[in-house]
Amino acid sequence: MALYLENLDPITREYMIKEIDYDLQKGELYLSGRLTETGKTVYPELLKEYAQNGDDEDFARKLKEYMAAKELAKKPRGVGYIEKDVPHSANETLAEGEFNTYYIRGLCARVIEEKEGQLEIYRAKEVNDPRPESQALLGQPVDAAKLLSTLRDPESKFKAIPKPNSGLSVRRK
Repeated sequence: MALYLENLDPITREYMIKEIDYDLQKGELYLSGRLTETGKTVYPELLKEYAQNGDDEDFARKLKEYMAAKELAKKPRGVGYIEKDVPHSANETLAEGEFNTYYIRGLCARVIEEKEGQLEIYRAKEVNDPRPESQALLGQPVDAAKLLSTLRDPESKFKAIPKPNSGLSVRRK
């Protein structure tokens, strides 16, 4: 099921593309190790294409053909590596997380530039068993400048609220 991104309109999509280009220019676009070499080559243009005209679900379907079948993982005791199957949902996890990240970044940039509107956290995807910490965030206000800065930083983006794979996103209040 695709994320329901309330403010995903042509203007926000333009800001998403700008944020993707920002990462490309800085050499900081995230390329999953689960992508094939061909996947890593086509990923930036696919991401831009679906940001312009699609959604995370369509993006995930397209990424399926570019996912590796196997990956290396640390052995349970942490010494050495083993080869294991890439999870069948890896394409969905990647597409949803990155699409939502660029949507949030685009919306933050838009709110900052337009100098109007506040952002709040909401549930963009229903989940069967929501985590209490995610539930507690619903309706919480978000500082657009601070969130944008955090999401632009490759070291801190995974510490941002909302977290990847939470089903949470942001919208204008």
